[in-house]
Amino acid sequence: MKFNYTKILATSAGILLIVYLLYQTLFASISSIRTETATSYTAEEIIKAEGYIIRDETIITCDDAVGGVLSYEIADGSRVAKGGKVAGIYNSENDVEIKAQIAALDKQIKNLSGICNMDMSNVTNLDQVDGQIDDSLIDLLDSVADGDYSKLSVISDEYLTLLNKRLVAIGAETDFYDRLSRLNTQKSALESRLGVAKSVISEKAGYFVSSIDGYENVLTSDSIETLSKADLEAIKPNEQTDKTVIGKTVDSVDWYIATSLSFENSLKFTEGQSLIIRIPLQTSTELPVKVHKINRDAATGETVVVFRCRYMSGELSLIRTQPISIVLSSFDGLYVPNDALEIVDGKKGVYIKNGNTVKFMPIEVVYNGNDFVVCKKGGELRLYDELVVKGNDLYDGKVIS
Repeated sequence: MKFNYTKILATSAGILLIVYLLYQTLFASISSIRTETATSYTAEEIIKAEGYIIRDETIITCDDAVGGVLSYEIADGSRVAKGGKVAGIYNSENDVEIKAQIAALDKQIKNLSGICNMDMSNVTNLDQVDGQIDDSLIDLLDSVADGDYSKLSVISDEYLTLLNKRLVAIGAETDFYDRLSRLNTQKSALESRLGVAKSVISEKAGYFVSSIDGYENVLTSDSIETLSKADLEAIKPNEQTDKTVIGKTVDSVDWYIATSLSFENSLKFTEGQSLIIRIPLQTSTELPVKVHKINRDAATGETVVVFRCRYMSGELSLIRTQPISIVLSSFDGLYVPNDALEIVDGKKGVYIKNGNTVKFMPIEVVYNGNDFVVCKKGGELRLYDELVVKGNDLYDGKVIS
């Protein structure tokens, strides 16, 4: 009897193919699911535009500034009272250098005086002091890493003070009192050499700025009521030629950001509305503002929206035009890809992997993106649940391998 091996192989291959197809039909839908993890997500509706900074400002001048050496007493963005000293005019650079040395000594004297006069009976927990040292060091490193040097000096002094405080707390031998005495002696010697300065006084209370940009009498709050897109585009700074100018004051707590928007975008705002504006600076990136005025051109539909702000910093006091991001709305919730969405009994939801079964979870959508939605937190769907984004014949309670 002869065997037809070719026929046998063909028959076997056919049987295997049938078995495979049966497996795919009966079992593949059970095991072939793909999941993604539900994660926290914040979706925002943002309008990007060019912002024009409007402030009421008074220029400060001093005739002695032309022939003398200027030394500022306060930093940009600092509050100054009416009649407050903002700068001194010295006869020479040497006087300014001596003044800087005295200021550095004052800082050291203040820190050491605090340590020497510290009531150590209140320091009962050394671990607490160590924790404060760790926190201060982290703040110091974060400031350097973020490129935020505005508070670096303050944080460094705080860190040094805490280290010295620990030395006193553990009873280490120190020479703080001797060092304090030597510093006071050095300060007295420098003060005897320091020349008399001509004080520069602010005529108004406000925020001090050590420079001018030519827009001081161009962009003012008087123009807000009628400000148009054409006005913004035509703005040019005045030429700066007066050598007696040493700075200015921002005279009002309120200052403004004006921007030109399309008619369609302008409809998203109402006067009095509270919003957040982001400005790409190293500090103060998020500004709480209110919509102060909406000026629409009836003929063209072009609109200028003016926002009012009350927050000020050194960086903000120096800017005049800046790209801005206006945050219209923000939606915080769980990220769900559209592939995971299902409608069951008229309810929108998702299937999640629950052990070896799938379970349907209704969701409340708070934001619709291009290929995802954000659903409200606090419902049945929880953070880190496994969302089924691919699967066949899904139903609540279905067993998966």
